[in-house]
Amino acid sequence: MLPPLGSKSAPTKFSGNYEDVKTFLRRYERLCNAYNVREAEKCERIIDYCSRPVTRLIESLQSYRASSWTQLYHDLLEYYDADLKETRYNVRDIRKLARKWYKKKIPNLRTWKKYQREFITISGWLVSKLKLTKDEEAVYFWHGINKALRRRIEGTYTAPFPIDAINKIAQVIFTRNRFDTNLVDSDDEFLFWIFRFDQL
Repeated sequence: MLPPLGSKSAPTKFSGNYEDVKTFLRRYERLCNAYNVREAEKCERIIDYCSRPVTRLIESLQSYRASSWTQLYHDLLEYYDADLKETRYNVRDIRKLARKWYKKKIPNLRTWKKYQREFITISGWLVSKLKLTKDEEAVYFWHGINKALRRRIEGTYTAPFPIDAINKIAQVIFTRNRFDTNLVDSDDEFLFWIFRFDQL
């Protein structure tokens, strides 16, 4: 007998969110396989783990009434638009983010880290889906940095600046406990060349 909703081994209730449908179905199917649940019973019992609106839809599907688990599985992926999760971002989103941040000042490490988080959230997904190359990612990352900060980071790279390299330099520029925090006109060029010779 399958565990009730809310128990430790049961899947979380599915409420129709497209981001959750694949995970829900995988967990439910693993649970059924662990309990040796037959195909027909998979169809019958799935509504025990669904919200009321989802249950109403499932009960109206021919695949549910026919006890066809394979078809019901695919129906749920289609009706809850699972493919939408696969198109979460596009290249326009990373361009838009770069333009937004280019207009902003980045005065401290906290703001820099916010830029990193927002950028990697989008670019990391695009790279993982092969919608953006690593070089393109680096170019957009660089274009999202305002001119004043760029001048403090720039060096002699002829290829797109590696994100890790930019991040290391920015970390030093904005570090909260730098030894020269109270000095005027600290030597940013010196910092850059330290990192260049350290094989960024």
